[in-house]
Amino acid sequence: MFLHRKDELLTFVQSFKAIPVEDHTEVVLESKLVDLERRWEKYEEAYTAFMVTPTNDADEKKEKQSAKESSIKCTESYHECHGSMLELLQTFTKRPTAPSLDSTHIGGSDGNRSLIGFTNTASGFSVAACETEDFHGSYEEWPAFRDLFFAIYINNPRLTAAQKLFHLRQKTKGKAGKIVKQFALCDENFQLAWDALRSRFENKRVIVDNQLKTLLSLPTATSETNEAISKVQTAITDCLAILGTQKVKTENWDPFLVYLCSSKLPEETLALWEQSLDSHKDLPTWRDMEDFLISRCEVLERVNSIKGSKPKSGSAAKNFSFSKQGSNSQ
Repeated sequence: MFLHRKDELLTFVQSFKAIPVEDHTEVVLESKLVDLERRWEKYEEAYTAFMVTPTNDADEKKEKQSAKESSIKCTESYHECHGSMLELLQTFTKRPTAPSLDSTHIGGSDGNRSLIGFTNTASGFSVAACETEDFHGSYEEWPAFRDLFFAIYINNPRLTAAQKLFHLRQKTKGKAGKIVKQFALCDENFQLAWDALRSRFENKRVIVDNQLKTLLSLPTATSETNEAISKVQTAITDCLAILGTQKVKTENWDPFLVYLCSSKLPEETLALWEQSLDSHKDLPTWRDMEDFLISRCEVLERVNSIKGSKPKSGSAAKNFSFSKQGSNSQ
């Protein structure tokens, strides 16, 4: 069985090399890539089974030694073929002009497919090709990855389930990648792999808990710099955005957010914020504070560019206090 699988793999690789580069199409390439993965997995299984078989005589030892040597050649051939296929596929996705879109399918007159991104010839409207970023297993990144992958790959009628699973393997890394790679490349396993990812990372409670933890452990800005103040503001804004994707209502959080952010600001910026309020009796909104902080960061950035150095971390109020104490001591 091992020799049979080896011959199958090497014959497939040789037949692929014999095809001129210009004769490849994107859809056929993707299908062959899935086929190559299947053959490689079968070869590895057969090789492992052969090598763990007990050795009884010298002839069998020679056969295993020969198998080890041929395995090196098979591995190199597989990786070379796999890399060539991926490089050829990239030439399709990097094309400046995407295929046209009609009412029945996504594809141009040459039959090549675009994952997402097309030109509507009726209106002259052009949409650039789009790709998903790799997903490494972050709860916060899962909703965006899920929706994009669904739109680009799962909703594409020209992809088989095995091809969708191949793309899912390519786009998942780390913890997420380990989950997907448990499933062999075949049609019936795509839905199982997709459901496994959703079960693992579509956890609303964990996502919300992580954002609340981020808010409650927000670090204090220790310097009057654009970077330090912006870090506080963007951390709160990002948390609110992620909570919004989980349907958490934060419309009435303004007093809490304003107090929380105020407690993390350096003295001079906090004093300027208090001075900016029309009335200390009215409750400012988080939007008011966010607008103030954005404006404050822009000012600090301009001052920094004019002076050529970052502003000092000490506040005006603090410096005044020191000078007053010094005059009293005299």
